[in-house]
Amino acid sequence: MARVSTRRLIKRQAMFLQSIEREPNICEAERATGISRQDHYRWIKDPDYKERFDKAFDRGVDVLEAEAVRRALHGTEEPVYSGGKRAVDVVMRDGKVVLHPQTLKPIEIPASVTRKSDTLLMFLLNGNRSGKYRSRTDSRIVDAEGKDRTLFDLAAVRAWMQSEPDGGE
Repeated sequence: MARVSTRRLIKRQAMFLQSIEREPNICEAERATGISRQDHYRWIKDPDYKERFDKAFDRGVDVLEAEAVRRALHGTEEPVYSGGKRAVDVVMRDGKVVLHPQTLKPIEIPASVTRKSDTLLMFLLNGNRSGKYRSRTDSRIVDAEGKDRTLFDLAAVRAWMQSEPDGGE
């Protein structure tokens, strides 16, 4: 009897982990599999399941990263509207408008534009080459004597804050 329960448990865990690989989100895996997240949180205490979960989650994040790269480099199609209505384009072939064979009117298709994501591109560069593309801030102040101090030098910050403003009496 215990063997059947173990097989069922392994099958349920595998279903949950497959869902995590497709979309690394606990709530979505719960919805997709019907397996409660409480079961997952109970299972995660088992080192073997935790290791399998970590690998599945990592593969799921790889899926997210691949989608981010696709959107950054190739973009997504977005519909174009004009005057509140969906705009249309005409089908072109060899630089000429293609006509419908029976009506001899131009063949129209819904207009769209491809939008690439500069924001995703910046995040990908920062994540993969952070030494070159990370955001930088200057956390220095100049004290009354003209010396550079970091913001983490609390004594210098207090002295600077209590000093006379420029042009003061």
